[in-house]
Amino acid sequence: MGRIPKSKKQKKLKFVDPCYKGPPPKHKKNSRILPNDPPKCADEQKMSRGMEEFFDLKNKAKQNKLKRRKRKKAQKDDFIIVKNHIVDIEQPGMERKVKSLPAVVKQEKFENKYQFFNRLHQMVQKAQVEAKIETKYNIELKNIDEEGNAEYVNASEEVEERKSNKRKKFAEKMKEKKLEKKFSKEYGYKFDLKKERVLFGEVASAPPVLTAKLKKAPEFNKAGKRQLVLKNMFPSIVEPEEKNVAPLSKKWKNMQPELKKNLEIERLRAVQLYRMMKSKKAS
Repeated sequence: MGRIPKSKKQKKLKFVDPCYKGPPPKHKKNSRILPNDPPKCADEQKMSRGMEEFFDLKNKAKQNKLKRRKRKKAQKDDFIIVKNHIVDIEQPGMERKVKSLPAVVKQEKFENKYQFFNRLHQMVQKAQVEAKIETKYNIELKNIDEEGNAEYVNASEEVEERKSNKRKKFAEKMKEKKLEKKFSKEYGYKFDLKKERVLFGEVASAPPVLTAKLKKAPEFNKAGKRQLVLKNMFPSIVEPEEKNVAPLSKKWKNMQPELKKNLEIERLRAVQLYRMMKSKKAS
């Protein structure tokens, strides 16, 4: 519950002395004269403001003191010009001819820019309404009077042929769409992507079996049988047998000095050959 508002009746009460027996108090009358009240003095009577302005203008006209507003002269170069760049040529797909509009529309001498834009808007609306009427009743408007009487001719057979061809093409497109929908409903489920849902905590007992056939690579390009790019540039050396080859898994610090020297010579020779190959490519 909200706060209970105070009553306003008590404020309107005024104190009146019940024992007072004198004359009633005189109230001050409003000095303003209402329009329907009679005038206080018959000789002096106020006129309305409009009447006073009328007499003032009348006296000024007699004394030739009226100031007439001068029209602003429109400058020659400030007229707005709108040109019609649309070529009146029938393009493929058009059912009717292009509406004939004036090639150039120019602002008149004493015409405001807003009036000019309004005139352009009316011209465009008129052309749109005429086009709608022609399509609705299948006619061609020739001329319209100021009173609204129109001269029209029935549409040519070419327009009807264009419309019929357009309807046929539209019907064919709709037929194709229906067939596609029917095919997708019948056979679409076969081409959907199938996903396997794996629940949390599942464990695979074996790896998946791949049924796809891998492309066979040539023998020289298989893993473990590839050769170095610079092998052709090295001098031919008879490779020792696998039994006599010592393992090269020793670390550099644990190698003998003779072996270190041989490896360094081989490294420098490989670097030199690589630089020679690069220089040949650059040249």
